[in-house]
Amino acid sequence: MGAWGTVISSNDTYADIYDEFFEHYNNGIEVKEISQRLIQANQETINDTDDCINFWFAIAKAQWDCKQLDTKLYHTLKNKEQM
Repeated sequence: MGAWGTVISSNDTYADIYDEFFEHYNNGIEVKEISQRLIQANQETINDTDDCINFWFAIAKAQWDCKQLDTKLYHTLKNKEQM
């Protein structure tokens, strides 16, 4: 993972996931299905304790931007933030 700043979106993982999400979204795929596809395709990143939060924040931000934030994901990230 490469990082170029201190903002949560300033790293390769976040940028790649967020961009891929919107490639699918702009091709007419539903938000829930995009999220499922990205989760299935990125298990290595999800299992990487140093990088997984970048993946989840990218998914959450993309869902938020589409006005379809999954409440389970929101609460999971909120709890992680408080740790």
